[in-house]
Amino acid sequence: MATREDAKKTIDELLTQYQLHPELQDIFVEGAWDRSVVQWVLRHAGINNPVIYDIEAVEIPFELAKKHYPFDGKKGRVIALANELDGKLAHSSQVTCVADADFDNLLGIHCKSALLFQTDYCCQEMYFFSPVVIDKFLSLAFRSYPYSAQHLIAAIGPPLRELHLLRAANQKLMFGLHRIKLKNCCSLKGDTFVVDIDGYKIRYLGSKGRIKDLEMFNATIESLRQELKGDVRYHISKTDFFELLAEYLPYYSKESIWNSPKVIEASLLPAVDAGDIMKEHMYANLIERLRRS
Repeated sequence: MATREDAKKTIDELLTQYQLHPELQDIFVEGAWDRSVVQWVLRHAGINNPVIYDIEAVEIPFELAKKHYPFDGKKGRVIALANELDGKLAHSSQVTCVADADFDNLLGIHCKSALLFQTDYCCQEMYFFSPVVIDKFLSLAFRSYPYSAQHLIAAIGPPLRELHLLRAANQKLMFGLHRIKLKNCCSLKGDTFVVDIDGYKIRYLGSKGRIKDLEMFNATIESLRQELKGDVRYHISKTDFFELLAEYLPYYSKESIWNSPKVIEASLLPAVDAGDIMKEHMYANLIERLRRS
C-alpha cells in the first residue's frame, strides 16, 4: 500500500491538494486498527494504490464534527470529512471515508455521502463473528471448548445484543454513563451462560447517579428493541464482544490467558480470511469503487 508522510492538514488544505494532484487516492478511517484491517483486505484484493489515514491526520474542529454527527469521537470526524469534501473534489474517487455503523441503525441516524462507507454490521470486528471464523478459532486456538461454533455464538450473542441496547439507550438519552466491567455479572448454570443484565443495568446507571431514571432508561431500551435486526452482528459493540468472551471462555479452560480480551482478540484474528470479508457488502462496494478509478 502506498504511503505519504504528510503533516496534519485542514480540510481546505486537503481540497487544494486534491485539486493540484487529481491522481491521489486516499482513504480515511477512525483509527490505526481500522487502517490495518482495511489495508489488509485491499491488499488481498490486489489494490495497493490508496494511502490509508487515521482521521487524526486531518484537523477537524469539534463544532464542525458536531454539525455532521451528534456524538463526539473519531467517527464523527470521519463523517464530517466525507460530507465536507463531497461534491468538491476533481474526482470523487480521490477520497473514501470508512466508519463503523455503531448505533446508527437503532437511533435512526442516516449519513448520506457518496464518499462514506459504513460497516455492514455494528463494527469492523463483527466481520470476525461468523461460524467459519469461530470454528477455526475453536479448532486451532481454543481447543478445550466442547461444543460447536454455533453453540458459542448462541451462548454469547443474545447477552451481547442486550448490552448493545443499553449502550444505544445511553447514547440516545445522552446520559454519559461510564462503561462498567462485566466481571461478577456472568455465571455458567449447566450449559447455559447467564449474564445478569438487570444487575449490570443498575450498576451502569449508578456510574453517573442515574438510577432514579431507570424507568425512562427501560422505556428507551424497549423502544430501541423494535429496531433490532435478525443478525446479532448488527448489534454487538466491539469492547463488549471481547470482554464477554473473556468472561465466557475461562469456564472451559484452566489457562489464565483466556481472561484477557486482548489475548482473545489476537488469537481470533488469524482465523479471519480476507477473502470472506471481501465478499461482504461494504468491502465488495469499496473494492469495486477503487478498481473503477
